[in-house]
Amino acid sequence: MVSKTKYLLLIISVLLTVGGVISATASAEIYWKVEKHWLTGKLYVLTHGNVNINVAAGQLVKCAIKDEGEIVRTPSGRLIRASELTSITFESCQQLTPRICPATATANGLPWPAYLFMRGGDKIAVLIKKIKYTVTIKCSGESAQETVDSGNLESEWNNTESSSEFPSTPLPESTLENGEGKEIVLSGDDVSEGRESKEKIEAEYDPPPWFIEGTEMESGTKYEVKLKGEKPYVIKSKIGSSSLEVECKKQTSNSGEVLGGRPGKGTAAFELSECSAKAPTKCSVAKPITLSSKLELVENASAEEIYALLTPKEGENIATIELTGCEKAEYNKSYKMTGSAAAETSSSGSTVFIKFPGTAIKTVLNEHGEEQTIGLKIGGEPAELSGETSAEVVETNSSAVWLINGASLSTSLPTQISAELLLEDTGVPIIGKAAVECGEIFSGSVGTGGEGETTEVLNLSLEKVSGTPLTGLALLCKKVTACEGATVEVWPAKLPWKSSVVVMSPSGSFLYWISKAAFYVSCTVLGIKSEDECTVAENTSSRIFNEVGGGAFIEGIATPDATCTLSKAATGVIQTVGKESISSTEGTVTVSP
Repeated sequence: MVSKTKYLLLIISVLLTVGGVISATASAEIYWKVEKHWLTGKLYVLTHGNVNINVAAGQLVKCAIKDEGEIVRTPSGRLIRASELTSITFESCQQLTPRICPATATANGLPWPAYLFMRGGDKIAVLIKKIKYTVTIKCSGESAQETVDSGNLESEWNNTESSSEFPSTPLPESTLENGEGKEIVLSGDDVSEGRESKEKIEAEYDPPPWFIEGTEMESGTKYEVKLKGEKPYVIKSKIGSSSLEVECKKQTSNSGEVLGGRPGKGTAAFELSECSAKAPTKCSVAKPITLSSKLELVENASAEEIYALLTPKEGENIATIELTGCEKAEYNKSYKMTGSAAAETSSSGSTVFIKFPGTAIKTVLNEHGEEQTIGLKIGGEPAELSGETSAEVVETNSSAVWLINGASLSTSLPTQISAELLLEDTGVPIIGKAAVECGEIFSGSVGTGGEGETTEVLNLSLEKVSGTPLTGLALLCKKVTACEGATVEVWPAKLPWKSSVVVMSPSGSFLYWISKAAFYVSCTVLGIKSEDECTVAENTSSRIFNEVGGGAFIEGIATPDATCTLSKAATGVIQTVGKESISSTEGTVTVSP
């Protein structure tokens, strides 16, 4: 059986590429390339070049420079730490002005970290940080010394030459000063290559992808997305001599898809309804407004924020607005909204929010890292779109299987699940809430097709608890709220309980489904004994995980809406406390797709 469920929401996760994730934060996607391939791991590099140091007192010192360092791509996600200079040697230094004199320069405080970033929306830059050096000049038997104790130096990266270029006019992030706070200018160039084989090194912009459950979507993959309106949409523009302002309170008929690759792309279509026109005067919106668009993940001009860019799915129109009943008949017609709009993206938990701000975003970086001007228009006039939508992936599930010692089952397998449960009814008449906490062992079996059942419940002394409420041995549970006495009697009900395991796509996570499990609680409140039986719904799910060292466990809330007899409503909560370990006398139990 394969069914669909809205389970995990799409996570747009773009990581700090040059030093520093997810979810709501993003930064420039700039990568090192070695011989035209994206760098993975670490590469040791050598650099060489010439630099001019303008000393604060007015002297100009020129040196040849040789560096050693490394460029790194860390293994965690897409986090890139650009490079690190570990050894720097200044050679053949001499003062050129006001007259030629011998000089020396020494690098201090190594290593110096260096990072890639985007500058000006279309240029790749390298920022070297924590620079410390000393320059000594000897002229006519006199010696003068100048020290930079800490500073940053920004350079332009040249892919053709594989070099950092330091212009004579300092770039914005350069902050070199001497001990007296006077600006120091360092200019020149520094060519880089691989240490072992003189590999050619380049840096390149790489556009952001979609992530699901923290894992990047692979190129060629496609998933259905469910959209939901979170805040009303407002469209503003100008038509003729009047302003145009339309507000739509609902978002319906939502659908879309996301596509793996770089940049992350997709489609989105939703209908805006309950629309009213605040301007022009006395206008009405004749019918719902349908937005049909292509989606593409882009970054802002400084490559620090991730946007979802909406462009027309077909032709030039992204939506059509039809006005009727206007005070001025000339406004009674259809208006086409053209162009493109960028939405801010953020996430909370597993939900992604796509928010069109009231002030239009005007520039973004396209997939080549080039700055691109965007905007919406209605009848040639600029238009603004505001509103908010959330997105989630529609996941499918298929049967998973149990394994014993890593092998498939050939017959049913006896199992036990050690558990601690919170049993709560939030709808108890008069008192409102009653809860107990129980430790128990579920004894049963699992089968060859992922199915299973619980046939009996044991207490922690391994004694069988009666499956008939109010008779025989009960679980002695600890009261949490309302119930009187140190312990409360609880019985399992409606045994056996059927279960199954499934694997979710695209997340790859496992769910443990259990049907019609029930508990019967005998609780004394205000001196009156009451009985309450709460039953979970069919296919109530918890997450199931394989342990790193072997074995499996269940974790999470089993159900937030068990139906209880006292309230005659879905007011029951049956919640796992910690991990429910799964074991068997036959060996180690795990689960597999």
